[in-house]
Amino acid sequence: MRVTASPAVTAHWPTFIVVCLCFSVDKADQALLPAVYFELCRELGAGPAVLSLVTMARGLVQAAVAIFAGPLGNRFSRIKVVGIGCIAWGLATAGVGAARSVPALMLGRAVNGLGLGLVVPVAQALVSDMFPDAQRGRAFGVLNLFGNLGGMLGGLFATSVAAGSVGLLAGWRFAFHAVAALSCIVGLLVLGVGREARVRRRSAPLVLRNVVRDLGAVARLRTFCIIILQGAFGSMPWFALGFMTLLFELLGFTHAETALLTTAFYVGATGGVLLGGVLADVAARRSPSHGRVVVAQVSSGAGIPLFLLILFGLPAANASFAVYIVVLFTTGATISWCAPLNQAIMAEITNETLRSTIYGLDRVLEGLFAPAGTALAGFLAEVAFGFRQSAACGDDAEAASGEAAREAAGESGDANAHALATSLAVLTAVPWSICFLSYSLLHLVYPADRKRALAAAEPQDGQALAGPTEVGMGAIVVSEGAK
Repeated sequence: MRVTASPAVTAHWPTFIVVCLCFSVDKADQALLPAVYFELCRELGAGPAVLSLVTMARGLVQAAVAIFAGPLGNRFSRIKVVGIGCIAWGLATAGVGAARSVPALMLGRAVNGLGLGLVVPVAQALVSDMFPDAQRGRAFGVLNLFGNLGGMLGGLFATSVAAGSVGLLAGWRFAFHAVAALSCIVGLLVLGVGREARVRRRSAPLVLRNVVRDLGAVARLRTFCIIILQGAFGSMPWFALGFMTLLFELLGFTHAETALLTTAFYVGATGGVLLGGVLADVAARRSPSHGRVVVAQVSSGAGIPLFLLILFGLPAANASFAVYIVVLFTTGATISWCAPLNQAIMAEITNETLRSTIYGLDRVLEGLFAPAGTALAGFLAEVAFGFRQSAACGDDAEAASGEAAREAAGESGDANAHALATSLAVLTAVPWSICFLSYSLLHLVYPADRKRALAAAEPQDGQALAGPTEVGMGAIVVSEGAK
């Protein structure tokens, strides 16, 4: 059956576009640091363990701030929260590009997480307001498609310019400053173009008691608890995979080749999130209580063999560059389905008044665990598997790149590359196995939570509730009688 957008949904397309642009810039910003690990390693003397702590600091601050996203997004203009947050993280990104030491780098990246912690959950709540249940999978698929596209272009751009210079700026610094300027521009667009959806909104004042009540209502949802469990582990590999750029360069690929390899992965992931959203909606129509969950299990389970192939199978077989491209594209297109699925499920088990809260709490709890993937990847590579920073980041490292170095490494690969690959294997196979098992538990609790939310949304005492199909371009409508 063909599903078409309602006129109200169509009227909100300018807001949806600028929110998608926010996600693009967010992912581009997120891709910058991993793309220039090699240059930071040489210029600032920071090995994988230190660089992973920098990324972890950003993730932890982002998680801590996200707890305020729910109360703010429920009681104030979501457009203003998103626009101002986007500008704030852009200014922090400029600070990262100006850093001259590891502490300054860590401080700038941590402040960067402040804006992101507020923007992402509130933007997700905005999207859930605009679309009915039958279209949310695709809507979140498009949102994440824009995000992955931004990550792909950001990583490609940073990797391409990192080793050179632009005017008086080192290439990697220019990349940060360019994305910082783009973030501020997008933030201004959100403030100028974005409009709120007219939905029921709580009028309860912003006091601690009401905030705790909202958080408690969300935390008691068993489906949400399981999504947090799988996300805490399922997101760890994505943070750890920030080291893939460094791994490819250690395997002997040039900067240009590495940029193409990471681009192939992100191109696949970009199409994959949209595919995942479409598959989620199709599966939900066939089995409303189990369809989305099955699609998520297929995606999370496929990541384990695919990454073991990339990390060990292809280097051992001395695979060609073209083979790497194909496998990376296929992997990205397969393992990226879960984000739109999770976002659609969270919207289904809550009403409009709690969506900023559930997305914010999701960011908090996942963010406390997921960044550990980066820290553990660097720690395991150096401490457990013998990664030697001096060999990878010394002055002679540049001379060791290219096809000649790849041939010199032999079939077993460079020792540092093998150490890093082993670390990444641990940080992908174990978390994704837990993620797959966690999704299995959703089959037991999600049907009941979904039915409860649908029953609560039914009009009572003859009072009609404003829903996603009744959104408009005007001001927020606040229900005076909301309890």
